[in-house]
Amino acid sequence: MVCLLPGNWARQGLPQFLQRYKAYIHHSENCQADTVHFYGDIWPPADSIHWDFGDPSAGNSNYSNLPNPSHVFNTAGNYTVELFVRHIDMRTDTSWQTITIVASPQVTGGPDRTICQGDSATFDAGFCSGCTYQWKDVGSGLTVGTGQLFKTNLSGSYAALVTNSANCTGTDTVQLITTPIPAVTNNPLSKSICSGESTNIALSSNVNGATFDWTASLTSGSITGFSPDSGIVINQILVNGGSNPGIVTYHITPNVGSCFGSTVDYQVTINPAGIVSVTLTATATDVCDTTNVFFTAYPVNGGFSPSIQWKINGIVVPGNSIYYTYVPSNGDVVTCVLTSSLTQCTIGNPATSNAIALTVHPMLPVSVSINTSNNPYCQGSTVTFWNNSVLFVESKRDRGWYE
Repeated sequence: MVCLLPGNWARQGLPQFLQRYKAYIHHSENCQADTVHFYGDIWPPADSIHWDFGDPSAGNSNYSNLPNPSHVFNTAGNYTVELFVRHIDMRTDTSWQTITIVASPQVTGGPDRTICQGDSATFDAGFCSGCTYQWKDVGSGLTVGTGQLFKTNLSGSYAALVTNSANCTGTDTVQLITTPIPAVTNNPLSKSICSGESTNIALSSNVNGATFDWTASLTSGSITGFSPDSGIVINQILVNGGSNPGIVTYHITPNVGSCFGSTVDYQVTINPAGIVSVTLTATATDVCDTTNVFFTAYPVNGGFSPSIQWKINGIVVPGNSIYYTYVPSNGDVVTCVLTSSLTQCTIGNPATSNAIALTVHPMLPVSVSINTSNNPYCQGSTVTFWNNSVLFVESKRDRGWYE
């Protein structure tokens, strides 16, 4: 090539212009919530670099001193990115570039789900005009669906990826848990308690984490204190207002998440509380010395095999029958203690009887002597007899000997 210059010819053309300094901004990706990568085209090499991504809401993440940094813009819009360079010869350059961050689809797959085995769950990634959908099994990485809705009965984690026309993708992950149908495993489904006690029924299931809902109904008797509720323990204090046992039936339904098992009935028998007592009687309480006195104990709510402990003046004596006999001394006090064989629904067990005090009189001498007017006497004569007796007389005023 030959070029004509003022006053000269140039056969090889114009010399190439050499730009000595530059600091250009380049970036890849432009989607909201995606990682945008930056790099600088810098000459001569930089001594130091400072980036400002124009995103003050990002806090300290809005700045970087790396040669090739990255940044995530969480809000769509226009951002002015600044690159400040100090070259190795201490000259500085500043470059600016406005970039546009495109909105990514806002994907909400919904809450995680728990279903019964055999049931299915449908997840919805949300409507997005002109978007494409892809559902992936997070565990295997395989694509399992390509629509807005995804239906499955297999447990696992699934990612919904929604891509718009600008090739920006939003994602959300959901989890599906399948569980066996829960059942109440309490055995037996009944118990007996005393009036005023708690039901204290710890409910169990074949599935870990199961909870229980229940209602309650009166089957028989006069019972108060039952009500519907939920939880893992039925802890209600039931009171029997009658004299006979009553029954409350709890209708219990197990559940895990939205999975409900079959309802079972659990019956609670509420026994009335019995007061333990014992009454003591004696054949006599005012007797003569050496007289046997018979005592009888009358137990109330003693059970089939009550235990009787006899006491004389507070000292235990042998014997375990409801009958007791002995020769008392004056001033003795007899009591007994009843221990009922009933192990439930008793009040006041063991019980102490009434006290019986004994009065014992000593055995006193009684004598009689006969006197005559004359002895010996003549045949045909009259003889007069009389007696001299010694008697013990007792009155309310005094006691003494009289002849």
